Amino acid sequence: MTLHSRQIRKIAFGQNPLNGALAFTHGKEFNHEGKWFKVSSIEEDAQYFAEYGSMRYNVYLIPMKKGAEEFVWKSAINVPVVIEYYLLTDKVDVIDLS
Repeated sequence: MTLHSRQIRKIAFGQNPLNGALAFTHGKEFNHEGKWFKVSSIEEDAQYFAEYGSMRYNVYLIPMKKGAEEFVWKSAINVPVVIEYYLLTDKVDVIDLS
């Protein structure tokens, strides 16, 4: 459940999210200790907000193997964040400048 209807594409969080923070991108694949994972989603936690009054963002991973299940890998609570949403090109006029 999200507070915003748009899907998060990228999140950076930490003391200075614009410079040297932890950053995660939806769909990014990476190797950790010989096992491959994919960032399957990045979500605002509306239930946590309703219960505690603080925003929490969860980064979900899925192991890249058959039958694997998604799990929360990282959470950001009460830290500065920068959010990048997917651009909804059907909602804006796009001008071809080529």
